Amino acid sequence: LGGAFMSRNIVSVGSRAISGEVGKILAAGDINIVDANVQNLNGVGDINIVNSYVAVTKIAGDIIATNSKFGIVYVAGQFDCKDVCKVDTLIAIGELEAENLECRILRNFSKKSVQIHIRDYKKGSKLNINSGSKFKGHIIAETFENLCDFYLNFDYQFKNVLSIDNLHSEKVLECEELYSFGILDMEGVNADTIYI
Repeated sequence: LGGAFMSRNIVSVGSRAISGEVGKILAAGDINIVDANVQNLNGVGDINIVNSYVAVTKIAGDIIATNSKFGIVYVAGQFDCKDVCKVDTLIAIGELEAENLECRILRNFSKKSVQIHIRDYKKGSKLNINSGSKFKGHIIAETFENLCDFYLNFDYQFKNVLSIDNLHSEKVLECEELYSFGILDMEGVNADTIYI
């Protein structure tokens, strides 16, 4: 999967099944994407992606991905990876659960710093969400970027760790390079390069 994209664009409100070559998808509601090659996916709602490639994903809601590949993913909600999923850059605000997830860059983010503007609900009103990212399962990343108070209480393998906030673990953090600008609350650190 991956490669040239067709110019077929889809706007969907409600439930919809999508497959094949797609340029852009703009969705509000439940979407099932199966055996597809998608350039750009933007939406609000629940998205189910199976055996597909999506170059750019921006979703406020829940994603269930099974045996799929992604370029860059921005998700505010829950990202649930079944089987094996690969992502170049994943920016997660909320919950991430993975059977097997491989990333080049994995970045968490704090919901408390995000304001979602709701134009259709009330003009000028804002919704503040107050909680951080939570991950579980098996996650491999070349670089983990920690941008919020975070607990490493899942099965992970990180080559590089860059942390600008507090990082907690009940185990020893093992990586090649660690750069920490916040508090490290853990049993210890085992790395070739450590900058605190």
